[in-house]
Amino acid sequence: MTYIISIKTAVLVFPIVLIIFLIPFLIWQYRKYGAISPWRFIVTFAFVFYLISAYFLIILPLPSKEEVAHLAAAHYPKYNLDPLMIIKEFIRSNPIVTQGVYAWKEGIKDGTFIQPLFNLALTVPFGFFLHYYFQVKLKTTLIASFCLSLFFELTQLSALYGLYQRPYRLFDVDDLILNTLGGIIGYAVAPIFQKLLPDLSQVNEKSAQRSDNISLGRRVLAFFIDLVITALLVSLFQFLFKNFLSFSMKNILILILTFVLMPCLLGGSTLGMKVVKLQYGSVLRTGKAAWWQIFLRNFIGYGIIICNIYFLNWLLFQLSRAKTSELSDYVALILITLLPLIFFIGDILLLLKKGHRTWYEKLSRTKQISLFNSQNFNSSV
Repeated sequence: MTYIISIKTAVLVFPIVLIIFLIPFLIWQYRKYGAISPWRFIVTFAFVFYLISAYFLIILPLPSKEEVAHLAAAHYPKYNLDPLMIIKEFIRSNPIVTQGVYAWKEGIKDGTFIQPLFNLALTVPFGFFLHYYFQVKLKTTLIASFCLSLFFELTQLSALYGLYQRPYRLFDVDDLILNTLGGIIGYAVAPIFQKLLPDLSQVNEKSAQRSDNISLGRRVLAFFIDLVITALLVSLFQFLFKNFLSFSMKNILILILTFVLMPCLLGGSTLGMKVVKLQYGSVLRTGKAAWWQIFLRNFIGYGIIICNIYFLNWLLFQLSRAKTSELSDYVALILITLLPLIFFIGDILLLLKKGHRTWYEKLSRTKQISLFNSQNFNSSV
C-alpha cells in the first residue's frame, strides 16, 4: 500500500516537474540534435518520472512528528554499518530457513526477503537508462548508482533534511550495496531489451536530417524566449527610468530593441533565435537577411499587429464607457479589428505546413533558416 501512495504522489508531482523542465529540454534538443524527437522526449521524461517515483518511495509515507518522537524515546537505531546484515537476518528469521522450503510463500512475503528485493529492484531502471539512453560505461554506472543510493540514504539519515528531530528510516550500508548492485543489473540487462527499442543513433540522425525544416514549435520557443527577455528589459527600464516616457512607449522601444536592432547586431538572429540556432535568411540571396529585410519583417510586420492589438484594447475600453446608442458602432469596429488578428493567427498556424512563409516573410522576402549543421552532426555520431 505504501508503494501505491508513493507512485500516486509521483503522478501528481510529475506534471509540475514537466512544466519546469520542458523549456530547458526543448532548448537542449534543438541545440544538440536540431529537432525534437518524440521518442527521446518520451524516454527523457520517463527517466524523470522514475527518479521522482524512486525518491518518493524512499521518503513516503511521512510519519507524524509524534511518531518520530516515540522512535527517539524507544532508542530506535539510526543506522546500520554492518555489511551483509540482511543475510544474517534472512538466515535467522525467514520462514524458508526456520520452517523449511514448504513455507516458501510465507518466506517471500517476509520482510527479510521483500525489503532487500525492493532495494535491489529500485535502481535496476536507473542502470538501464544509463546504458540505453545516456550510453555510459559500466564504471560510470557503478559510480552513479552508488551516488544515487548514497543520496537516498543521506536523505533518510538527515531526517528529511532536518524536518524531523531524528531519522524515521534506517541508514543501511546494505541498501548502498543492493542499490549499487541493482544499477549494475539494470546496465547488464539493457542490451537484451535494447533490441526491442529504437536505436538512439538512428533517432538522433533523423532529428539532424529534419533540422532544416523549421517547425512551428521551434519558432514559438524562440519567440517565447524573446518575449521573456522583453519582459525582463521592460521591468528593468521601468525601474531605472520610472519617470521617463510612458509605460506603453517603453514597451514599444524594448520591442524594437529585441526584434529589430538586436537581429541586425547579432548576425540576423534575435537572442531567442540564437538559443535554438535559427537565423533570418533571405530569399534574394544565400545566407542571412539584410538589415532592411529584418526591418521590414519585424518592424512593419509585428508593428501592424501590435498597433492592431493596442487599437483593439482602446476600443474595448471605450466600449465599457460607451452609451447604449454607441454600442453597435463599437461592436462593429471591434469585429473589423479582429479580422487582421484572425488572419495573423491563421497564417501562423499554416506554419505547420512544410515550406509555408508568413505574409510578413513574403513582404520582406525573408525566411527562417537553421544554423544547426547536420553534416557535422552526422560525421560525429
